[in-house]
Amino acid sequence: NVRLMVEDNATVNAFAIGSLRSNRIVLTTGLLADIHEQSSSYKSFTANIQAVIAHEMSHLVNRDFFPA
Repeated sequence: NVRLMVEDNATVNAFAIGSLRSNRIVLTTGLLADIHEQSSSYKSFTANIQAVIAHEMSHLVNRDFFPA
């Protein structure tokens, strides 16, 4: 199970946090705003968000993250 979290932070960032008890993907509001600003449509916005989440999921799957 992976929890998706949004952090209220203007920095453009996303990261994965994994541990034995829980896994999280964190997207900042700055990242969401930046992707929204650069997207030409809702479809491209969602595709870009999915790509970021998939990238962060790969860190969890490969266990190459900094443990919490």
